[in-house]
Amino acid sequence: MTTDGKPIMQTPKKKLTNDETGILFFIAALLFGGWFRIHPALTVDFPINDGGLFLRMIETIKDNRFHLPTLIEFNGLEIPFAYPPFAFYLAAAIGTLFDISTLDLLIWIPALTLILTLPVVYYLVVVLVESQLVAGVATFIFAVIPRSLTWMIMGGGVTRSLGQLFLILAASQIYLLYRRKEKKYLVGSIVFSAAVCITHPEASLHTIAFAFVFWVFHGRNATSIKHSFIVGLSVLLLTAPWWGTVLSRHGLGPIIAASRTGFHDPIVAFFVFLPVSEEPFITHIAVLGMIGLFFLVSKGRFLFPVLYILPFFVEPRNAPNVVILSLAIMATIGLINVVLPNLAEKGHAQTLEGTHPFHLSSAVQKAFLAYFILGSLLGMANHQSEFLQKQISTDTISAFEWVEKNTPEDAEFLLITGSSNIFMDHINEWFPILAHRRSHTTIQGYEWLEDTNFEDQAGVALGLQDCTKKRSPDDCIESIAQSNHFEFDYIQIQKQGPNTGNLVSALLLNPNYKLARESSESLIFERLKK
Repeated sequence: MTTDGKPIMQTPKKKLTNDETGILFFIAALLFGGWFRIHPALTVDFPINDGGLFLRMIETIKDNRFHLPTLIEFNGLEIPFAYPPFAFYLAAAIGTLFDISTLDLLIWIPALTLILTLPVVYYLVVVLVESQLVAGVATFIFAVIPRSLTWMIMGGGVTRSLGQLFLILAASQIYLLYRRKEKKYLVGSIVFSAAVCITHPEASLHTIAFAFVFWVFHGRNATSIKHSFIVGLSVLLLTAPWWGTVLSRHGLGPIIAASRTGFHDPIVAFFVFLPVSEEPFITHIAVLGMIGLFFLVSKGRFLFPVLYILPFFVEPRNAPNVVILSLAIMATIGLINVVLPNLAEKGHAQTLEGTHPFHLSSAVQKAFLAYFILGSLLGMANHQSEFLQKQISTDTISAFEWVEKNTPEDAEFLLITGSSNIFMDHINEWFPILAHRRSHTTIQGYEWLEDTNFEDQAGVALGLQDCTKKRSPDDCIESIAQSNHFEFDYIQIQKQGPNTGNLVSALLLNPNYKLARESSESLIFERLKK
């Protein structure tokens, strides 16, 4: 009541607009997503999982005074330097100018690039759907998809993260070029497409696929055909100093060899049934993404479903790193167009996208959204915690140092970790760099050798690891070595690997092997000459 006895009129509480809600989700994406991306760099002392071959490339560029090297020496191989070199030159330049070690750069460049990627994802979604609400929620979901971190935050993420960043930027400009048919988007389309091409080979293929899809949906006209020709020719000219040099030195051999590493197989059709999000708990995002996919199909909107499915057929190996963009958008659409409206109070169900305000009318809606957000954050934290274990320990470094000091320079090794994922085997990845010996279980580098089938080599490496599951693991290893015509002098075995104790027991009883070194994490056996 006022002093004159009149009641006080309360101003109705102003509700957030859809745009404001989208911005709040975007801020949350920057805060939480930024933390999940910077925390590994603040925590680890060594690059996560891989990056050994890339470290060698960066160091070779520096040793070669920034001239493009012809060959890279790695793991006893002479590998043609045919990899797109931008990320390596960037790292080499930063390391030289600021006296930063290459190991530290393999930790920090991916982390900082992934943080920068978050606002770029927001921009791309705004361009594609013209909704700040969808863009904000999709960016938050992207930020907490474990797959958005896995392969990008590794040491090898020095190229993958930059490739993804340029792919997203190129996709946004190419879409605008086709949709609005304005010349001002030519420069961005050309510059970012060229940046992808000189940064990451697989991202380049997916950028082309994105461009093709955008053209099919919005560019089938004379103006867009002309713009496509201009972009394609300009990218070829801008990148010619690199690919021209590679072709003149090595021909098409390394490029053809690398093109066979995508693991193309009809079985990729089943990938659409896998939770590519890599969520460790309930796969909220993956399920919402499929709900969004079928919702879009039901409305005759096929762009995002196509962008989700096509990459698996274009280049399966790197496809999950690309389709999470579409997955985040479709999960957002599934959340705000299907799930939340159907949890509203009776008589209030409505589509929340577009002109309808994002108002949660029931306690169940609020509870589900809170459950989804909290579950996604906890899942990302759990995934990160487990993933941080994928780095070289001090014990392993000591073992590698012992190898360098106590074995002949031409000694050849097998490193048995028991891992069935040969692309997530950090022990094998870093052995050639730290021990300076050849390993027949390290597959990195073979993808650029034209006289070697990478998939066959990967099969050999996997077969050697799988020998730990056999009844006579030592005989299994000898058989694989004989059938593939290679010799080896030592076997290093990680104690905590799956089934590796089986191999240790067999070698201790085998008179053709002698235990040369044992530590808390590994054993090294010398293979005695017969």
